[in-house]
Amino acid sequence: MATVGRYTIEVSTSENTRTVGETTKPLYNVLITDNELGQTIEIVDVVQPYEREDWCATVFKNAKEGLDSEEGPSCCYVKARYAN
Repeated sequence: MATVGRYTIEVSTSENTRTVGETTKPLYNVLITDNELGQTIEIVDVVQPYEREDWCATVFKNAKEGLDSEEGPSCCYVKARYAN
C-alpha cells in the first residue's frame, strides 16, 4: 500500500493473466482510495498499475464517472466497483 498525494493505492496480483501471442503476463487488482472524498474504488484485472498520483487521479476519476453514469462503466472500467 502506498500513499501518493491525495490517493492511497493497494495493488495485488490477480488470479487472471493476459496472453498476447506467446507472452503471458499477470494482471493486477487495484484499490484506489481518494482520501479527501473518503471513497474507494476497486478495479479488477488491470494490465499495469502505477504508484503515481497522476495515474491514480485519472483512473479514479474515469472509474467514478462510469460508476455514477446511468450506462455504467465502459472500456477499461467494466470491472470497477465501489469498495465501501
